[in-house]
Amino acid sequence: MKGVNNLNGFTQIHSDKLEKILGKTYYKVINTLLDNEYIEVCKYNEHGQYFEKGYASENKKIAKSYRIHPRLLSTKKLYTKEPINNKRMITKVNDLSVNTTSTNEYYRNLVIGKMKDLVLIDTPESRAVITTILTQAGLPDVCPSTMIDLFNHDVDKRFVVCDFGKRVHAAITRMHKLLRPFLRFSNSIASELVELDIVCSQMFFLAAATSSLIKKFAPECVEAIPLFKAVEDKEDVVKFKRLTEAGTIYEYIQKQYEIAYGMVITRPQAKVVCYTAFFGSYVNMAKGTIQQRQDEVANASVLGTAAQLKRAVKRLESKKCYELFKSLFPHLHDLFFKIKRLDWQFGQNGTQKPKRYANNCLLAQRIESGIMYTRVVKALVAEGITDVVTVHDALVVKKQDAVKANKIFKREMNKLGLKPKLN
Repeated sequence: MKGVNNLNGFTQIHSDKLEKILGKTYYKVINTLLDNEYIEVCKYNEHGQYFEKGYASENKKIAKSYRIHPRLLSTKKLYTKEPINNKRMITKVNDLSVNTTSTNEYYRNLVIGKMKDLVLIDTPESRAVITTILTQAGLPDVCPSTMIDLFNHDVDKRFVVCDFGKRVHAAITRMHKLLRPFLRFSNSIASELVELDIVCSQMFFLAAATSSLIKKFAPECVEAIPLFKAVEDKEDVVKFKRLTEAGTIYEYIQKQYEIAYGMVITRPQAKVVCYTAFFGSYVNMAKGTIQQRQDEVANASVLGTAAQLKRAVKRLESKKCYELFKSLFPHLHDLFFKIKRLDWQFGQNGTQKPKRYANNCLLAQRIESGIMYTRVVKALVAEGITDVVTVHDALVVKKQDAVKANKIFKREMNKLGLKPKLN
């Protein structure tokens, strides 16, 4: 059970995995564990709808999610760890620990190997942060040391190179950002780790996409090259690139949102505005008007259910994000609209309905991951910095290596004609 990688609660466990460990009658074991409150199943979907036997969706490829029951994770710690001595069971557990997606790319594999060496230190400060996170998640009675123990002894460590953006996903990419300062490499517990990342990274890589970068790092996306070339000199596209290089795109959106709608938003909210407007489905968001969406909210607030009101509010907010983006960056909007119509069959993880509206996101992530692993990490290793992991656009290195790593990071980006702002 992987309770630690999602401190908000539940983790999906596919029936194939349950059958492999527990046998064909795994459901009887699961039911017994549920009945006796050893584990609990997630009974709500993302819209708050209730499912008595647990939520799953075959269409969305979502398996049932489970977590260790909170009563077992209290300060009384109503369970003990026992070593596995059965050879057959050891083999099954080891089978769970392999990468679910493999890669032959050397530097991705090097990063994966280093991710396996990460440990979460147990200090008063780390416990305090975990307590805050657990309390916010509705789990105030869970013992922080238990969560640390689960992270450091997780038998189901999954290291996935996703087919979408070719990024490496692991516990560090899923965990709460506030916990990362308490990570250490197991070979150097005394060495603090620091994060070096690109400000507004996905916006930056979208703005930086050139025919050269696409050919080098996302050659399967060359169909987009003439679309970028057609607008690269347009005033709004040049402005967007300038804002992303300066790392001020979110601040700009903050100001423009207030001007357009008379509402002050925070920088994190401005980031949501950008992600919604850039990476959402334009076919859906282009429909109707803001006034029509406001009417839907008014009707749902009087006649609808809580779930219907929530959906109506979300549709209104998405519409406002979309219309603001379209008015500020008309040529960029047209570019993205065309990219979202390209019939790319790759990067969909076998889904029956390809999410083409995410094509521009896919392109940005593939350029980003290609640069990070085949240029930046490669250069770091060549210059002796081998204790390094990634959190997508960010590098995590030892504090004593940070200054040198920062210089290498900037140098490798500059070689490609890129000038990002680094945190």
